[in-house]
Amino acid sequence: MKAAAASKAAAATAEVAASAAKDAAKRAANAAKRAVELAADAREATYIADAAKNAAKKATAAADKAAAEAHHDKVLKKAIIKAREDKKLSKFQLAQMINERGQYIEDYESGKVRLNPKVIQKLEKALGMKLQLNKK
Repeated sequence: MKAAAASKAAAATAEVAASAAKDAAKRAANAAKRAVELAADAREATYIADAAKNAAKKATAAADKAAAEAHHDKVLKKAIIKAREDKKLSKFQLAQMINERGQYIEDYESGKVRLNPKVIQKLEKALGMKLQLNKK
């Protein structure tokens, strides 16, 4: 009887040990699965961070370009006003010379519109000077 009781106790201990091993294996598998998920999350976070950096670079480049264009427009506007005044032309007389509406030069000089390259070429011809600036 003692042998049977010892055998039962050993079986129960083995069962408990097997159950504990099974639980440990489940925990290890869950931990491994979570580690894979965290690694995937880390990769995704890296991709998102890289995308944010690229977007910031593009935004900075766009802002720099806009600032350069604004500066170019300001310098161009001053050059046109000076050339027009040196030739003693009114805004409307200059507009007539380049076949544009009379209000166009007024709107440009007040900053309401931007000149397109064709109008700049017409102004260069009418004012007898080069207005294009060297863009970097």
